[in-house]
Amino acid sequence: MGRADILQVGVHGLVGQLWMEGHKRKVHRGLAGVVREGRSAGGRAYGYRPAPGRPGELVVQDEEAAVVRRVFEEYIDGRSPREIAGRLNADRVPPPRGTRWNASTINGQPERGCGLLLNPIYGGMIVWNRVSMVRNPDTGKRVSRVNPESDWQRVPAPHLAIVPPDLIEAARRRKEARRQSGGPGAYGRAHAKPKRPFSGLLRCGCCDGGLAISKSNGSAVWGRCTTSKESGTCTNRREVRIDRIEAAIFAGLREELANPIYVKAYLSAYHEERQRARAAAKRDRVKLERAAAQARSAYDRAHRLYIQSMTDGPEAERTIRELLDAARKAEAAAAEATTDTEVVELHPRALDRYLAAIEDLAAHLATGEALEAVQVLRELVARVVVTPEATATNVVVEGHLAAILGKEASLYRGMVVAEEGFEPPTHGL
Repeated sequence: MGRADILQVGVHGLVGQLWMEGHKRKVHRGLAGVVREGRSAGGRAYGYRPAPGRPGELVVQDEEAAVVRRVFEEYIDGRSPREIAGRLNADRVPPPRGTRWNASTINGQPERGCGLLLNPIYGGMIVWNRVSMVRNPDTGKRVSRVNPESDWQRVPAPHLAIVPPDLIEAARRRKEARRQSGGPGAYGRAHAKPKRPFSGLLRCGCCDGGLAISKSNGSAVWGRCTTSKESGTCTNRREVRIDRIEAAIFAGLREELANPIYVKAYLSAYHEERQRARAAAKRDRVKLERAAAQARSAYDRAHRLYIQSMTDGPEAERTIRELLDAARKAEAAAAEATTDTEVVELHPRALDRYLAAIEDLAAHLATGEALEAVQVLRELVARVVVTPEATATNVVVEGHLAAILGKEASLYRGMVVAEEGFEPPTHGL
């Protein structure tokens, strides 16, 4: 075989790329022919199952079809998607994907035609080629993009109709009325509110779901568990004062970051835990490497299904984030078993930077003029776990220890503000 020079490598690469492009067009053309024949080009819609021995053909699954009709009927009767999802979860009806129904499972996305209330197949119409997969040049990952509606391929399939035309039309009219009124379920937010300092970091201590703003009155802002709100599967239905939680966090961070005794105590605990973890990791190095490979493989599979539009919605996105976090932790643990311990030092300028950000936020939070300080503070806080108790609300802040260290330590996460930092618990949050 001789050596391949630069020209040969370039030619072979070009030929391979041209073959791939041609193969992609041929596959797309073949799938278009399948759809023209009234068959499915792939993917599984809720309410249907493949016909054994007949590739591409779908048949109605009676149990799931009854659930689809129930969703349409309850929606037309005036129930919101959140209420419907909660009732389905209460009745233990298996969801299309994941472990529970969410409002987004029912609402879907209008531009993609997904979601139970928007999928045209339930009315007997197959719509194909709504999205394309393109590669992001910055990340190298494949992402889904909506095609122009003129490129969509529509084929009548009356044998697949599950919902009567009058129900579909009534549901469409109600969704349009809700969209025009700007009420709950309206698509888009024309005037999105500025994000709070810990938006996306607040977690429910009962289910680990997110906490979102539920209402506000002047400077008072309340939030509640999104899992409880969207699917009704979390028992935590209490509303908490987000503004008071923020004030308590600011006070705790200000006190502890300004006192070297606290920060040195964190570093001491960090070093002790790191030594203990490394000693245990070295004993189980093979197991850790195997676990890291399995965790990364699980994430890759979930991500591949997502970018191929086989899964979608908040539940799928949350699962992918959890799998990625698990993979990173497993890989960090495996890497930890092969490295030596290094002593990390305090970074005085970093401490001053975060203290200044806290003061800026405390002074300008109400005016929304502290966006830079918000970004700085979010580097320090990893997540805020809020757990309601009988007479108070317990708040635990987990932080990125790397933010206040002079060397890279992003693989480790510690309690920058521990539970004891808020004792006695802040009442009336």
